[in-house]
Amino acid sequence: CDSFATYLIHFVGLSAVTDLRQTVFDRVVHQDAHFFEANSTARVMSSIMNDLEKIQVALSHILADWLRQSFTALGLLAVVLQTECLLAVVSLTVLPFVLVPTLRLGRKIRRTTRRAQDDAAELNQVLQETLSGHQVVKSFGAEDVESNRFRARAEKLRDSNLRYVVQQAIASPVIEFFGAVTIVGLLTYARLQIKAGATTTGEFTSFVIALLMLYEPVKRLTGIHNIF
Repeated sequence: CDSFATYLIHFVGLSAVTDLRQTVFDRVVHQDAHFFEANSTARVMSSIMNDLEKIQVALSHILADWLRQSFTALGLLAVVLQTECLLAVVSLTVLPFVLVPTLRLGRKIRRTTRRAQDDAAELNQVLQETLSGHQVVKSFGAEDVESNRFRARAEKLRDSNLRYVVQQAIASPVIEFFGAVTIVGLLTYARLQIKAGATTTGEFTSFVIALLMLYEPVKRLTGIHNIF
């Protein structure tokens, strides 16, 4: 069943990209001469091939994970609320402090990704111009010039990708930090409640374990949101 599910979800992702790529190609083919003068061949090719490939990742790997983590989060949320309803509500008030900066981070990631796509298109443009005009390059002895152009574009693409990696990596520590703060507060509260006999050690332990398990799907869903 797991193998069949993997095949189906990839079939959906690849089929969606294939259809979208065909739609974009048909749209490009019917453009006028002004469009092809304003956009280089390499830039158009980069959009059709590389940019659309990101959608396939989102629709195959990430969509399946999103469904799995969503159901896991709902199940654990039900356990937490059933175990200690009032304590769960207090504990979950920390979520807005996690989600708001995460959403803002998602907007930054979109801008960074757009910049990386443009940088990849520029790199493809240099590559296409150099390879298709190799006779001109050799005639003027401009190999070093083209090499430097390619290096500059490649380093620019690397920097954009690294910026994306850093932004994507920040979300997880933010959630873990707020989770740690919440647990410290809960332990202090639980100590008082157990002393007063309002709750037992076993009940509180079950609550904390379910709450800690809940942070993992929330963390995963945050990362999935940024990738989408």
